[in-house]
Amino acid sequence: MRFKLFNIVIILLTIILFSCGNDVVDPGWRTKGSLTLAFGSNTLSKTIVPDVDMNIVSYDIQGNGPSGATFSRLNITTGSVSINDLVIGAWTVVVYGKNAAGDIIGSGSSPAVIAEGQSTSVAITVIPQEGNGTLSITVYWDTEIPNPNLTAILTKLGGLPVEFSNFTYGVNSFSYIDSAVAPGYYTLQLKLKSGTDDVWGSAPAIRILTGFTTSVNLSAEAPASDPSAGTFGVYSETVPLDVEYGVDAEVISLQSLWSCELYTNDTVDPGEGSSCIKVVGTNLGVGFYIRRRPLGSTIDFTDIDYIHFMYKGNNGFKVAVVDQFVRSIDMDVLPGYGLVTNGTWCNIKIPLSAFPGLDASKIESYFYIEATPVHGHSPGDIFYIDNIYFSGTNYSGNTNTPISNSPEEFGLYSETVALDVEWNFDTKLTVFSGGMLNAKITTNPAEGSECWQFEGTDTWMGFGFEVMPFTDANAKDLSAYNYLNFNYRGTKNFRLGMRWVGSNIYLDVVDMVGFDLVIDGNWSTVKIPLTAFTGIDKSKVLQYIMFSSVGDYEVGDIHTFDNIYFSVN
Repeated sequence: MRFKLFNIVIILLTIILFSCGNDVVDPGWRTKGSLTLAFGSNTLSKTIVPDVDMNIVSYDIQGNGPSGATFSRLNITTGSVSINDLVIGAWTVVVYGKNAAGDIIGSGSSPAVIAEGQSTSVAITVIPQEGNGTLSITVYWDTEIPNPNLTAILTKLGGLPVEFSNFTYGVNSFSYIDSAVAPGYYTLQLKLKSGTDDVWGSAPAIRILTGFTTSVNLSAEAPASDPSAGTFGVYSETVPLDVEYGVDAEVISLQSLWSCELYTNDTVDPGEGSSCIKVVGTNLGVGFYIRRRPLGSTIDFTDIDYIHFMYKGNNGFKVAVVDQFVRSIDMDVLPGYGLVTNGTWCNIKIPLSAFPGLDASKIESYFYIEATPVHGHSPGDIFYIDNIYFSGTNYSGNTNTPISNSPEEFGLYSETVALDVEWNFDTKLTVFSGGMLNAKITTNPAEGSECWQFEGTDTWMGFGFEVMPFTDANAKDLSAYNYLNFNYRGTKNFRLGMRWVGSNIYLDVVDMVGFDLVIDGNWSTVKIPLTAFTGIDKSKVLQYIMFSSVGDYEVGDIHTFDNIYFSVN
């Protein structure tokens, strides 16, 4: 079994093409430049991958033009390339990326139109090759296992699970090979039984690459699950990990709030192991968070007692564990958890009970950290994080099944529909100017365990659920959906609307009664066709819902909402 930290690399090649006045390619055309490469990586994916070098070190470039005209450039390794004297007309440029062994591991293509006397720039994205790869599985053991049988479930990221058990039985082993597996990231769930009794299981993340073999070789001598009882590893090299980055977890910079640089595998002076997370502030604030995938999935940490992590820096910060909201504490004003701000590594241990209002049964993001001028942060400040994990005396592992996102629904606030937004990251509640109210999450919901309650405190009340940052460029495309769904409980009239780029519209209660709205103090289930919002541009939504009180409003009026989502049907 080969583990490596694998970088998904997207490579942009800029190729400058020059025309000539002739209708054939001069066989003596000359190279006058080189390739320009721009890399974007998604690190921290500890996954079983093929035993192949996925670092591109050279490129072959081919072009096909009018009347059979061609060009080629092989083994390009420098910054940019210029190709002169090409026939005027339409061309197709193809780039192949190769590793040090000469294996083609990625390709890309782009059309280009050559005009007389002009240069043409072509930017080409090189991505992994198309086509199938091979999956090879071997599970073996030394001690006797009576009546062994092995089953497997292979699930592609974003796809449906495929179960199979057609393994070949050998001497204390099972084996399997499939040479027609589509490329991509998968989870592979393996379960070994003796008769009907479970004796071993494992669920590694794997990656399939076109033309290569991914070999999964596992010993079934002992359970492959976390050998350290009572811990849940998030980012660590000394505590076994319980997450697979790129599969069920990911690290995200707080770019929607602040501008910062994030290095997830910095190797200079880590707190433990060989790497840590480095954060460089380029604005007034800085931070990142580690969330679960897919959006809307949660994990039950009821039996978790503490979160642990290491910190190196010179300022305080806000740290949080997230259920549907950021339940945070300010480390610089709540000492006693081990924080030291003298530029050396310190070990921090915080009880989950310290995070106010946290619902530990529904954790959506494992770790959130943010530093602002309030905490002493200035642009250019740097801090480091390492060894993030949870512990609990009674914790023995989580069995939650993540909610699967459905293309039929867009979840805004729900516990039965998978969420497609992240509250306080890309979506927020905003109270309209003058529309003062108390907003809180409360019990006695229409579904699940919680709901939104809004209580008026001034001459009128108004609020909205909106995208963040609240800019036209950040508008949400809801073109695929036809209905707004929600549950409502209350006894007073109100108006409900939506805002999109350039306009907005409200519906009155009389308009919504036809969509099953009832205002008798009991829960009603409302389904409004988006066409009821006259003139709506579903491709540019800024506020998913807008609420406003109307004429019979009184201070203290309460309106409660739950299970808000958009749907196709």
